[in-house]
Formats: sequence, structure tokens, C-alpha cells
Amino acid sequence: MIRTQYRQWLFASACLLAISTSTMGAEPTTADLQKAVDSLNQATTELKKLQAELQKIPVLETSIDDNRRRLIKLENDIKMLTESVESLKAAKKSTSLRPDNTATKGMGRFRLINDFVEEQSVLVNGVAYRLLPGEERVIPVAAGEFSYQVLQVQRRPQVRQISVDEIKTVRIYPVD
Repeated sequence: MIRTQYRQWLFASACLLAISTSTMGAEPTTADLQKAVDSLNQATTELKKLQAELQKIPVLETSIDDNRRRLIKLENDIKMLTESVESLKAAKKSTSLRPDNTATKGMGRFRLINDFVEEQSVLVNGVAYRLLPGEERVIPVAAGEFSYQVLQVQRRPQVRQISVDEIKTVRIYPVD
């Protein structure tokens, strides 16, 4: 755009100079010469301004290219983060690799409540469960004897009895 304006101004200046010299006749007056000098000075000033603007173009193009590269990188980062979040949503909350293939009929329920301000890990019958702060989870366990251990708090597994359809609750909380 600036280059086009520059070319148009050059053409207009040349036309103006040609018109002013052709209308002057054989002997121009001092006033005519002064007008021509003033218009040439004005044209020179305008040309210098346009040249200064033209020199800014490579800097602007570089800046645009840098911004374009940054935008592409940000888009790729957002895509990668979105994929990571989706894969985390799909992951099971249990850290156990064993599938839960126990039926709930003839089972009791073991309820865990984490009142700690930190994540807690609990083993229930050898299966690890992570509880986020404030999280509550109900785990079906076979009626009879079962064991649990809060890994960050207890040194040994605790063995308890549970009957069919009974709910046992363990609240994990900090001790003052």
C-alpha cells in the first residue's frame, strides 16, 4: 500500500513539474519560480516521509511472521493439553491394574472419606485407591473379612469384618 502511494506521488510530482514548466513560457517570473520551488520542496518532504514508512515494512513483516509462529505453537500446545485432559478423563481413578469383577449381590460397602488437605492412598483388599482432598468413595467388598490400610498413616493393614449390605465408614483426617 505504501509502495503504491509512493509511486503515485512520484508520478504526480513529475506531472506537476512538467505542467509548471510548460505553462511558464520562455521567461518565468520570480513568483512562478518560487511556486515551483515550494511545490518541489513539499514533494521532497512527502517523499522522505514515504521512504521512512517504506523502511518500516521489513520490521513489520518480521513481527507478523514471529506472531504467526507463536500462534501456531500456542494452537499446538492447546491441542496437546486438550488431548492430555481427555486421556486423563478416560483413565480410571483406581491405581490397581486388576479389573473389578465382583458382583454387588452378597456384598458389603466400605465408604472412605478423605478429610486431609492432601491426596491419600488406601489399599482395600490389596487394591489401591487414591482419594483427593474432600473426596468420598464407596467400595464394594465381599461379605466377611476384609483389610484396608491408609498408606500415609498406618503401618500395617487393618482387618475387619463386614456383613451383607452393611456399610462401614472410615474417615481419614489429620490428628492434631
